[in-house]
Amino acid sequence: MFADTASKKEITYLTLTEVMLLGVMLAVFLAIGRFSLPVLIGGIVGTCVSLGNFVLMCLTLGKAVKDEDDSHRTTFLRMSQSLRMLGMFVIVLIALLVLKTNVISTLLPLLFPRLYAIFRNFQLRKEEKKIAEQHSEPESGQDDGEETE
Repeated sequence: MFADTASKKEITYLTLTEVMLLGVMLAVFLAIGRFSLPVLIGGIVGTCVSLGNFVLMCLTLGKAVKDEDDSHRTTFLRMSQSLRMLGMFVIVLIALLVLKTNVISTLLPLLFPRLYAIFRNFQLRKEEKKIAEQHSEPESGQDDGEETE
């Protein structure tokens, strides 16, 4: 289904991050006395739309990687992105107009993947730096270039 286990791993991490940030957002609404059913439903809809977009993006990229024609791959990816954005817009619009969800609680979860990406990139760079430092340290018992008498 997914291109590789890395996609599954990232989806899992993003899901956990989205749920955690949704909890924080709902707690803030509760703390300021603005928590209501439209806030809860909006948060759930926004989170589901955001996660759905990410999963569909992973599926699309997995399929595009297998395509050998660059122009077809580019067209396929652009069309997929456009359709995903249109789908997100329609679902959010329905939630806002029909379900009468809270605007902020519906739209804010759509930004959570950006926060996740920033945090994840920072974390990956930190891990890469740590690995690079481990490889650059001389192993014990090896000559470090200094002469001893």
